[in-house]
Amino acid sequence: DPLFLHFEVVPDHLPEGLKSMVLKFPPGTLQFEIGIQTFNEEVQRLISRRQNNQQTSENLRWLAEHTHAHLHADLIFGLPGETRESFAEGFDRLYALKPDEIQLGILKRLRGTPIARHTGPYKMVYDSNPPYTLLQTATLNAETVQRISRFARYWDLIANSGRFKQTLPLLLNPPIQSSFNEFLQFSDWLWRTTRKTQGLTPEALVDIHFNYLTEIKAIAAAEVRNALLNDYLASGARSNPHALQGVLPKRPPRSKKQVQLTERQTMHLV
Repeated sequence: DPLFLHFEVVPDHLPEGLKSMVLKFPPGTLQFEIGIQTFNEEVQRLISRRQNNQQTSENLRWLAEHTHAHLHADLIFGLPGETRESFAEGFDRLYALKPDEIQLGILKRLRGTPIARHTGPYKMVYDSNPPYTLLQTATLNAETVQRISRFARYWDLIANSGRFKQTLPLLLNPPIQSSFNEFLQFSDWLWRTTRKTQGLTPEALVDIHFNYLTEIKAIAAAEVRNALLNDYLASGARSNPHALQGVLPKRPPRSKKQVQLTERQTMHLV
């Protein structure tokens, strides 16, 4: 019978017995939630998080290269002592390990959790309303927190959605000095251009990518359009973005009996 299993995984603990079991699962049946939070060892110490970063990296690399598991790894922005630069280093390290999704969360102060002990020493300011989202810290001003909040939203729409698998490398290349900084530049430009983090349709995002990649990054229009065309067709979308007018093939009308759209995870399957 159809089966989809979802597990949380301790990132630096992947014994050989578990590896052998994971190898038996076919594509589309297994998802791992992998809580990284941070690769910054000083921040890990402050939040009493014991994590072997080298083993974590080796385990993630093995899972990405040898299994069909859908890998959903998370980072938390705003932990005490974290700076934008150290977070960028952690993001780049995680991105290079090629998980299917990188979930970026902004720190929240849950009532009764130990994070409260750092509020004074690290000048951590939270929204007074639920879910008590971080506003700023001693090392992260309010503007930076807002920038990364938008970054996280755009990353989810573009990278985590799986809709731009061929276009994303163009966005982050050439050459990658820092995948985080490359996407942050795009995120800042997108915010200045649209003033939106909601209501961006797949068609709008196609045109946004085309404009940014051809005008700001000066990549040849034919190369950008080809990547966007392949991504748009693979996504199953059926409208007509401005950047792809005249190049989209004619498609037969949708059958009334067609099953619902496939789940998000299938967008990441090769």
